Amino acid sequence: MGLWTQSDLETENKEGVSPVMQRSISKEIGTAGVRVLKTDVAWVGPGYSFGLNGIAEAAGKFVQYGDHARPFIVTLDGWAGSQRYAGIWTGDQKGGEWSYIDFEIPTYIGNGLSGQPNMGSDMDGIVGRLNPVVNIRDFQWKTFTL
Repeated sequence: MGLWTQSDLETENKEGVSPVMQRSISKEIGTAGVRVLKTDVAWVGPGYSFGLNGIAEAAGKFVQYGDHARPFIVTLDGWAGSQRYAGIWTGDQKGGEWSYIDFEIPTYIGNGLSGQPNMGSDMDGIVGRLNPVVNIRDFQWKTFTL
């Protein structure tokens, strides 16, 4: 079971936060059994000011509340040291155009040269199937890079 966080990791009983947006990552991991987490650029908690802090905090909570399960975190919050806790996701791409593949190749190479061994992106963009030739080529090259 996975979780996509777009707010603080811990907002339970936090004043000024709508009840719908309140969460407790500790309970989600310990009680609900969450084992995968995706942090997003929309994160407005401590991860926004310095992504590594938020990712490290999330990884620590997985170890503490998840029966020492190994955390699997995918993030957009890439900083030096992020590879200790998370894989990087390139974010939403439109897809269907060669220019997006042209953009992603140096992104993958740059991340690898920066010491980020785990990286991923959308397959043919977030929508996909806008151009069958580009769609197939995107699947082909990503098959051998992930």
